[in-house]
Amino acid sequence: MKKMVANRSHEGSSNGFDSSLKQSRVLERFTFLISRVMEKCEIVIGEGILPEISSFVLPHLGYPSERNSHGEEDEHSVAIISDSRVSKIYGKTLTDSFSKIHTRPPTLISFPFGEASKTLETAARITSKLSTIGMDRQGCLLALGGGVVGDLAGFVASIYKRGVAYYQVPTTLLAQVDSSIGGKTAVNTEWGKNQLGTFYQPKGVFIDTYTLETLPKEEVMNGVSEMIKYGVVADKEMFWQLFKYETFYDTSEIKKFIPRCCKIKAEIVSEDEREHGLRSALNYGHTIGHVLEASSRYSLAHGIAVALGMIAEGWISKELGIFDSNEAIQQEELLQRFLSDAGQKRKIFATLGSIKKSRAISLALSDKKSIQRKIRMSLPERIGRIHFEEKENSYTISVPSNIYISSFRYLEGLVRSTIMKNHN
Repeated sequence: MKKMVANRSHEGSSNGFDSSLKQSRVLERFTFLISRVMEKCEIVIGEGILPEISSFVLPHLGYPSERNSHGEEDEHSVAIISDSRVSKIYGKTLTDSFSKIHTRPPTLISFPFGEASKTLETAARITSKLSTIGMDRQGCLLALGGGVVGDLAGFVASIYKRGVAYYQVPTTLLAQVDSSIGGKTAVNTEWGKNQLGTFYQPKGVFIDTYTLETLPKEEVMNGVSEMIKYGVVADKEMFWQLFKYETFYDTSEIKKFIPRCCKIKAEIVSEDEREHGLRSALNYGHTIGHVLEASSRYSLAHGIAVALGMIAEGWISKELGIFDSNEAIQQEELLQRFLSDAGQKRKIFATLGSIKKSRAISLALSDKKSIQRKIRMSLPERIGRIHFEEKENSYTISVPSNIYISSFRYLEGLVRSTIMKNHN
């Protein structure tokens, strides 16, 4: 099996991003069409492209600008939205990218790092700032950061003046392979995660894989968990490639899967933007994963929660006679190795031990896939293929509450017998 060795600094460093040391090159560039609204989204994947992102964005804004009646160029506002950590590392690089060729300097708006900032209150403060700088409907926003930044900036873009253009500039592996693509925006509420949101497509997604060099291990593992999910629901070849690894957190190895993940997500979103059909397959592992995150008060890493969710939901699928038994075991083997490598073992065990039946059911029923007070999930039938329930013409299936609750007991026993025994 292959080993990966981490050799990165931690995100949160205030040393900035030295673009002069990075040679720029585009690795992949493609456009996909959102069928429902006939809108296009461009995805650019490269190395060292962060200082050049303005050259991708400004043509979308009609640059060079037309001159007004005074002979001056009418340049539209550009605002960069980021969190307090990422803005320190990459904010200046992206701001300078626009300042060199755009006479109206972009405005950098940052908010405190973390999930706790993904609220209506933060969104209101950002929109107030946009109004203060005179942002009009012809301007644009750039979401510079991970999933929280992308969700929040996209939400703001969708509601400010009933919609302004925005672009995703994801800096975490999770955002690069998943959350930056597809137009899901959201804020959290006191009654749940992502309970208020919109579907609002970015005009482009610009991925600089050099930003992965500043990620801590936990953030890398969050992205790898989503890669495994893609393998299980849509790409068996990628699954078996990941199966060969013993450790998963060296970005020099794992980044080679980014283009494939982006294309899978683009293909699915192109067909089903609003998650009425196939797109629900991308929620595999997330129903139970979100329950675990909420039960830990969001101290459990998203990638770990989703990996545990895939084990539990894979077990449910097998119990319902859907998931091939041998392949369910192989999925579980890969995920156990992933979890052994990921850390947070005591937190995993504490979270599983704290879950109450009524709370687990309540959280599952608040999931967006739930219909008529029934727990519903997207479940695999083979590695690389999600189950389609022909009787209901649906990619989700109703799960009996007793089997759902039993999956937590199965998960707790598995963690106790296999994953915890390797804890030092």
